Order: sequence, then structure tokens, then C-alpha cells
Amino acid sequence: MKRLFLQLTVANFLLLVLVIGWGLWLGRGSPWQNQFDALVGIASLFTLTVHSIVYTYFIAFGKFVQSAIEEHGYPDRKAETLARLYKLKSFRYGFIAIAMTATAMMIHFWTSGPAGEGAWWRGWAALGGGLALVANLHAARVEWKYVCAASVLSDEILAAFGDREGPAARSRSGPAHQEIAP
Repeated sequence: MKRLFLQLTVANFLLLVLVIGWGLWLGRGSPWQNQFDALVGIASLFTLTVHSIVYTYFIAFGKFVQSAIEEHGYPDRKAETLARLYKLKSFRYGFIAIAMTATAMMIHFWTSGPAGEGAWWRGWAALGGGLALVANLHAARVEWKYVCAASVLSDEILAAFGDREGPAARSRSGPAHQEIAP
């Protein structure tokens, strides 16, 4: 999960930086306005997707811990509390990042009207994008902390069951891969 999280987060930051940079460069009535509007929408949806994937990971991790405790007899009940804490903390900051990015997107579309039709100062869109980027940077830092903590906890649980090798190592030594004598 850590590698996937890093890849998605870097792509999210690049999209947000591209939106901010292109938004500051683009003037009113530019022929590139439609493409830029599409980029703003894509960046906003990508931010939602990244944080939703992280939150879904923590839901699955919580189910893994719950299963380890209830069905397989893992003795440390504190693990369930930790899994819930990791999910709540990461979701709180992820939700703030999603809300800031959605707000920046709405401000962009509210301010992108032609001058004279009640359009706001265009700098509000760039400011909103900058705040969204800061919120996403902070959320990524917090989410990374808890993804790493969840990784350590899952390694501890798997080690307690003697299952640290993983399913690939077990399947090579299992009965399905033994030669059958004629």
C-alpha cells in the first residue's frame, strides 16, 4: 500500500500544482479555458479518488484486524482500537483535503465567468488552489504516518501467526505444488 499511496499522492500533487500554475498563467477569454476547466475537474476528482482509496484501505485494515482477533485468536485487543484510531485520524485529514479541493474547484468555476457578469477576482481561484494544495500536503503527511503504522501492525499480526512469508511462499511449498508419484 505504501508504494501505491506514494504514487497516487505524487500524481495528485502534480495535478494540483499544474492547476495552480496554469491558472495563474491563463487569462480571461483564453482559447485554453475549456481545457483548463476540464483539468480543474480532473484534479478535483483525482483528489477525491486518492483519499477515498486511503480510507477504503483503512476500512479493509480494520476488518483484517477484527478477523485476526475474533476468528483467529490474536491476543492483543489493543490492535482493534489502534486500527479504528488510524482510520479516524486519516479520514479526518483526508476529508479536510477533499473539502478544500472541492471548494477551490467551486471558486474556480464561480470566478471564471467573463468580466462584467459579476465575475470575482481571478486570484481567488489561485488562492483556493494553493490552500487545497497545502491541505493535501498536510493530509498526505498524516495519512502516510498512519499507513506506515498500519503496515507495522499488520506485520506484527502476521508474525504472531507465523505467516510472515506471505501467501506466495506458502503456495510453493503446499500440497498443490508437490510432485505426485506415478
